[in-house]
Amino acid sequence: MRYLVLRLQAPLMSFGEGDYWDVRGTGAFPTKSAILGILSCCLGWNQNESDKIVELGESISVSAREDIKCSIQRDYHTIMNTLKADGKVNDNAVQSYRNYLMDGAFSVLISSKSNSVLDKVKNALGSPVWIPFLGRKACSPTLPLYLNEEVNSSNAKDAFEKLKTIPEILRQLQSESNSEGKENNRFACVTEEKLDINMKKSLVRDTVVNPNLRVFAQREVYKFYVEVKQNIPIKS
Repeated sequence: MRYLVLRLQAPLMSFGEGDYWDVRGTGAFPTKSAILGILSCCLGWNQNESDKIVELGESISVSAREDIKCSIQRDYHTIMNTLKADGKVNDNAVQSYRNYLMDGAFSVLISSKSNSVLDKVKNALGSPVWIPFLGRKACSPTLPLYLNEEVNSSNAKDAFEKLKTIPEILRQLQSESNSEGKENNRFACVTEEKLDINMKKSLVRDTVVNPNLRVFAQREVYKFYVEVKQNIPIKS
């Protein structure tokens, strides 16, 4: 199977799972809706082109590997001039909490049964219409999201096991490994590919049904771990 490889790294990232209003959480891994938002941004699609967004989401599969563990940061906001249920302006400030993944990095695989879809996505990633961000507009990526990487493999697990590491992440991993006396790194991964019945399964609400109304459906994902020798970096 053919996979496009995205590299997500930033001081702050946030990947909500269909959250609404007052408390905006973040998933532990990049969500499919977030990746779809990044691709739509690169393609130049806005929310009025919801049919295209939904169709693209149905045609791709998303898997993610946590290359550097994240910590959680919560941001506190107060918002003025919100509307109440009756349509009147609220005189009081509304409190809002937003969670972020801090100082982490992920490798993301995008696959599709259609090579034409992957080619379209690849071209858009190489020359994005709008500047992409990682979950929220304040979350600018540290590195280019796409380094023209592709990998061919039988499944996502095999692809993650042989996926090389970009030098910026490799240096941090090597520093951590040397201090702990390790040669390999054990990375947590999630995929929607059904690879092994013994894999831990969970449900995430990150499948886009209607971007305008923020309607999301649940998706089955499977969690597993891979061990990767970090001795040969790719060129960035």
